[in-house]
Amino acid sequence: MLLVDKTGEITAKFWRCDPVKVQPIVRGTLVKVKAKVEEYRGALQLNIVQIREAIPEDNIDKAFFIKNAPLSGEIMYEMLIDTINSFTFEPIKTIVSKRVTEIKEKLLYYPAAKSIHHSFIGGLLYHTTTMVQIGEKLLPIYPFLDRNVLLAGIILHDLDKTEEMIADEFGVEDYTLKGNLLGHLVTGVTHINRIGKEAGIDEEIIIVLEHLVLSHHNKAEFGSPKPPALPEAELLHLIDNIDAKMNQYDYIYSHLEPGTFSDRIYTLDNRHIYKPKWRENNGI
Repeated sequence: MLLVDKTGEITAKFWRCDPVKVQPIVRGTLVKVKAKVEEYRGALQLNIVQIREAIPEDNIDKAFFIKNAPLSGEIMYEMLIDTINSFTFEPIKTIVSKRVTEIKEKLLYYPAAKSIHHSFIGGLLYHTTTMVQIGEKLLPIYPFLDRNVLLAGIILHDLDKTEEMIADEFGVEDYTLKGNLLGHLVTGVTHINRIGKEAGIDEEIIIVLEHLVLSHHNKAEFGSPKPPALPEAELLHLIDNIDAKMNQYDYIYSHLEPGTFSDRIYTLDNRHIYKPKWRENNGI
């Protein structure tokens, strides 16, 4: 089984367990565990000696076990709405505003992924609002870019992870049928097309927004049927990649002692990541 709290997760084994006693322990169950820490194939795991469901008398704060975004969903949602309201091109504002408001309930708590990056409560909004901030910083450096197009693409690019995954207060449980067979790029384009046509918006505008979503994974092997063909689409892909990778580094560093290397990180090209010794001395 996998045991988690807000600091991370660890694989646990329970040999010769009583099936009757462990039957009530399902995903999301708070448990008290007595275990031995052992190394297996270079990674730490727990060998459980005793395990039981937590009871009220244990006085366990549930919040300790659930990692949340640094900001509340409500605050991040309002940040997103403020950005949309600042758009100066009404057709784009119409499409983005409609899609965001119709999935507000899920947006407030959805993770951005089951694993890899921003896989915590509110992760989708945190990823999106962080990308918006990065985009706003880069726009003055590249004045030929269209702010409406870039920020619309940033906001829209991952919204349909709310249809791709099944999530609750504990995080992502699994992928939906649409998620497994279509993916968030395809369903995202479907909703852009629907909203745009319902609003009578010019086809070229709809297609440009669809392209931003379809191309943000950059290559076919990563899920994009078309590579970026607009400067805003190129920058969207790069900003997405920056924020995803920095979130991974943030997680790795939070679990890494200064002066040591991490295990190989598959999602970072199977590299060992190093944390300098002086990071401890200056409080970073």
